[in-house]
This record gives sequence, structure tokens and C-alpha cells, in this order.
Amino acid sequence: MGDAFEVANSRGNPPEQKAIFKYRGYNVAELEMRNDSRQHYQEIRFNMIVPKAMELLLTIEPARVFSENVTVYGGAFRTFGNWQLEWREA
Repeated sequence: MGDAFEVANSRGNPPEQKAIFKYRGYNVAELEMRNDSRQHYQEIRFNMIVPKAMELLLTIEPARVFSENVTVYGGAFRTFGNWQLEWREA
């Protein structure tokens, strides 16, 4: 997903408070630093627009199938560690 995103700062107030993730010119996700009040801790919010995110996810070709319920994309299969897995090509 990271290769497909165009990332930019928002133009809000302050402008660096939010990073916008775009795909094909559409906002797909926002990463925002929140400081709502002195009584609350700083928060980081991540919002994603599901239909646009799914459009992007469905364009990525599967790399390996781990089970009926788990399909791994890109190079992510390498992060499964040294487990004895029986992979099959997608």
C-alpha cells in the first residue's frame, strides 16, 4: 500500500497537524495528532475511508496463501518468522 500512496500535509490549522494519504487523487486515510485539552493526553488518530482503501487493497496481487482465511500480499510473507509454514502460490 505504501508505494501507491501520495502523502501530503493538510492545509488546516496548524497545517502540520494532519498527514493525508491519497490514492488516485482521492483521500484514503488521515493520520492526525490531537491535543484536545490540557486534561487529556495527546492522541494520534488514524482514519481510513473504507471503500477507497478496499479499492487499493484489491488491486494488489496476492503473493502466498497461508490458509483458507489468510492470503499474504507482497513481501509480507517474510515477516511470519521461522515458523514451519506450508505455503502455496496464490
